[in-house]
Amino acid sequence: SREMVSRVMKDLGQQGLIEEGPDGILLRERLNDV
Repeated sequence: SREMVSRVMKDLGQQGLIEEGPDGILLRERLNDV
């Protein structure tokens, strides 16, 4: 559900894995190295 998604996104944000940008949600560049 959308509620679940927002909860997951919030958790990831707290971990510094993602960030919200002008074009929407952006994955941190370091994730691309995996």
